[in-house]
Amino acid sequence: MSSYPYGEQYFTTRERLSQLMRGIHSLAKESATPLSKPLPLTAEPSEDDQAFLFIACGETNCGKSAFLNGLLGTPDLCEVSDFPNTQPIRLYRHGNPEAEETWSEHLEICTRPAAALRHYQIVDTPGIKNDGVHPPEFIKLLSNADLICCVLPVDNPWSPSSWNFLLQLAPEFHSKVCLIIQQIDQRDPIDIEVMEGHLKDLAIKKLDFNPPIFAVSAKQALQGNRESYRLLTTHINRYLESLEYRHERLRKWISQADGALREIEERIEGHAGQLREQDRFIQQIDSEIEEMRNHSIQKLPHHLMNVAETFETEGRWISKLLQRRLGALRSIIRVFTGERTASIIEKSFIERIQAAVEQVANQDSSEVLRNCEEHWHELEARIQESMGIQLSADQPIRQSLQSSGANFVSRLRQAAELGINNLKVRHLLEKEIRHRNVAIRSFTAMGLVFTLLGASCGIMQLPWAPWILLGFGALFMSICVLSAWVTRRQIVREFREHILDTCGAFAQTMAGDFEKALQVVYRDYADSLSHIRDHFAREKMSVEPHQRMWQKYFLTLKSIEQEI
Repeated sequence: MSSYPYGEQYFTTRERLSQLMRGIHSLAKESATPLSKPLPLTAEPSEDDQAFLFIACGETNCGKSAFLNGLLGTPDLCEVSDFPNTQPIRLYRHGNPEAEETWSEHLEICTRPAAALRHYQIVDTPGIKNDGVHPPEFIKLLSNADLICCVLPVDNPWSPSSWNFLLQLAPEFHSKVCLIIQQIDQRDPIDIEVMEGHLKDLAIKKLDFNPPIFAVSAKQALQGNRESYRLLTTHINRYLESLEYRHERLRKWISQADGALREIEERIEGHAGQLREQDRFIQQIDSEIEEMRNHSIQKLPHHLMNVAETFETEGRWISKLLQRRLGALRSIIRVFTGERTASIIEKSFIERIQAAVEQVANQDSSEVLRNCEEHWHELEARIQESMGIQLSADQPIRQSLQSSGANFVSRLRQAAELGINNLKVRHLLEKEIRHRNVAIRSFTAMGLVFTLLGASCGIMQLPWAPWILLGFGALFMSICVLSAWVTRRQIVREFREHILDTCGAFAQTMAGDFEKALQVVYRDYADSLSHIRDHFAREKMSVEPHQRMWQKYFLTLKSIEQEI
């Protein structure tokens, strides 16, 4: 048999609703939504609450117990005997272990682990008394019953005790009643048809209502042939699906689920609204940092002027150093010792410019970092108020800012070196000094040659020759000194003019590097707030699944609502 042989649609709908409510309960917990009322199906539903109650009543030994076994397809559920055996009323319900509990003098609760009893409870009654007096427990069970099956024995379905019982039933019970002719396997089908006709006529004559009549064989059903129960099963399913109180119960649960979804929706929308506010707050922080960066960049003209003045000052100083190194005697000596003036001048110029730029960069770095730290402390209260989280302690942000400041200074030092290298100071000097040294070397060599020849002639005591040769040597040396002096002035002048002409270009280059270095500092400062953005991203990611699940549960609820 199916898990739900009777009322399958109700149980399927109820199970869907139960799963939905458990999902809504989980969603409420995940979204931190305090529900005003607990959902009724968030735990396992009560079997007493969901089970249909079937009662079998009739004369003694008419086959009520066997009929109930056949109804649920479970042999030996109710004890079957050829002699009257059901005393007192027995209510069978699901439970483990198997047990019997005496509820009262007239009622016994029988607990059985049979799977069929999860969804259906059955009541097996003793034989109906002719006096029409019934215990109060029996009347209460009739009131709670979903189906009252009056079992008529096949050998005497006209017994007055059963019909008197039907006559005495209150009108509110009439819709629950159906007449069951049991043990039809003991009669021919033609006899059964005749018997059904007579019973219909009798019901019309004697009763105020017209209960449906079904002929069944519990014996055949328990042997696997449930054909005789087919019409009864169809009737029970239709009847159970028409029970308004069951539908009303489902509608009540749907209303509760809908209310819970509304509360969750308000919570999710509230959270989403907070996230939108937090998003705008984070954008505002980014704008503030951008404004701080732009304010620092606005000081660039002042920095350009300082850099230009520094460059001009250091250019004049390095020109004087070049002038000293290009002295005649020093130049002649370097003809023999090697020329390194160009590299020394470039290195000295770079070191002087780097020192000056580093001094300015340290001042700017201190100011920028001080502004960032003040902004950081001002943000603490705002972030706590807007997002409910704490900023990091002072020490980590100070370390991060100090690291950014050191990188800022180092970047500008490298930029200064690269800027000087781009001026090609060394290349320019090496070219001019090389041409100058060729002339100095030539005149010095000629002077030395004539001097040596004069000395040789003096040793050989030649008249007038030594003086003449020494005179030529002195002449060439004088020309060498004069050439060195003239070319020094020319080289120093051209070098100074080149340096001063490139002052603007160097300042513009340093301005671009200064702006980039500032961008890096403020980017590092913005990155120090990354845990705030991470917190916002996590919160946003947590809301989106909640919104999707809410939409899913809402559509499922509407689908269930349309089914009822």
